[in-house]
Amino acid sequence: MGLSAWFDPTKNWDAADGPAPDPGPSLQIALLPFGSPIESARALGKPDHFEWKSRRGQRYELLYARRGLRLRFEGGQLVEVSYLIAPAACDHPSFTPSQPLAPDGTRLTPNVDRAQVVKIFGEPDPRGSEDTCLQIFHGHGVASDFYLDDGGHLTEWSLYPDD
Repeated sequence: MGLSAWFDPTKNWDAADGPAPDPGPSLQIALLPFGSPIESARALGKPDHFEWKSRRGQRYELLYARRGLRLRFEGGQLVEVSYLIAPAACDHPSFTPSQPLAPDGTRLTPNVDRAQVVKIFGEPDPRGSEDTCLQIFHGHGVASDFYLDDGGHLTEWSLYPDD
């Protein structure tokens, strides 16, 4: 790994357009399942922002602001996919909210409220949920956090392995 790759391993990736890829039936992005290395994200193109969280722990984030998508890596492997749905979810100047497809075919937008999230995904875990964050375990090894604004509307949907 060259010095420039140490600072930003996505530096030489080609740009790519288009919306954020929807999660599939397994609630993972087909071309980028949990545990994938950063190189797998190349298929999404160069991110709008790369940020190291810890070089020692190989923790970093890739923000695809134009797609409303954030990827988090730990130990060099994908550990979280976040769909940034509402305008308040990101302050990057190129941000465009995403509208991911839920398993029932509903597009998740800022108009989706707490009741709709529960109807689509099921009851949240009472031990891991509060007014502004609903934690839902989906089975098949995936969990979600649904972040809500003060009015109870969806701002962000984060998916991660249920370890």
